[in-house]
Amino acid sequence: MNRLYRALIDKINEKSHTTFSSSLEINSDFSEKVHIIPPNRTRYLSEITENNRNYDKWVKEQKEIAQQLYSLRKSIAVIKEKDSKDHEALMNKLEAIYSNVLLDLDPKNKKILDEWQQKINRYKDEYFVFKVRDKEIKIATHTRSLSNSAIPKISLPKYEAWGDILEWNLQENVPGTFPYTAGVFPFKREGEDPTRMFAGEGGPERTNRRFHYLSRDQVANRLSTAFDSVTLYGNDPDHRPDIFGKIGNSGVSICTLDDAKKLYSGFNLADPFTSVAIHLIFFCFSDLNPIEH
Repeated sequence: MNRLYRALIDKINEKSHTTFSSSLEINSDFSEKVHIIPPNRTRYLSEITENNRNYDKWVKEQKEIAQQLYSLRKSIAVIKEKDSKDHEALMNKLEAIYSNVLLDLDPKNKKILDEWQQKINRYKDEYFVFKVRDKEIKIATHTRSLSNSAIPKISLPKYEAWGDILEWNLQENVPGTFPYTAGVFPFKREGEDPTRMFAGEGGPERTNRRFHYLSRDQVANRLSTAFDSVTLYGNDPDHRPDIFGKIGNSGVSICTLDDAKKLYSGFNLADPFTSVAIHLIFFCFSDLNPIEH
């Protein structure tokens, strides 16, 4: 488009004997096409779906291999129980087949199978210990019912066949472990009611009072803020008379840093038991420097 613009200016000057001029300089940089998505990533969505399908296919293949190994190991165990010299040759042959099939099993999957009983025992213990940002967290693995029965927070499947065990670990697994189908943390945080305190209407003072009302006598403050459309789009309500009807409507109006301070006044935002949804609010503070943000 830049080259076309300059060519039109030159052609008009040539045909009409005009003296139109342009400060736009054409250089080698204009020959490079600017891509929103790099050419080698234009199929990134297809790559995601292909990757998922290939992973599912790989899991099925590994499951079959693990199932074969389980069958061979069971057969070898039965032959050993017979303790007969007539079966010695057959057992040696099965051992050789087992070793050969084992080469096709991914070493990481072999480790999963080897540590399966250890994983079960970890969730049977009274406490489960894990680390988050180098901080050790200890959580009880069971809860007590009214009849004093110990109810496990996480129940693992009672599989015996290696193929079933491997498939479950690769496709489901426990919380906090790949592929994270049950969450990114091993357990939910204790001592926190998962109530989301949602508010946002009018000015920051009104919404602040609502937050304090919703969080009264609660251990954790989970503040979720609804902003009006003026705030979300980063418009200044002082300069736009056509948006007055939308200010503070279906959300709180936040247009200055002082408004944001008033909105969460009385709450310790650094407290680990306080979570606040404040994304998108800083569109209104684009004129501030990063330190003030």
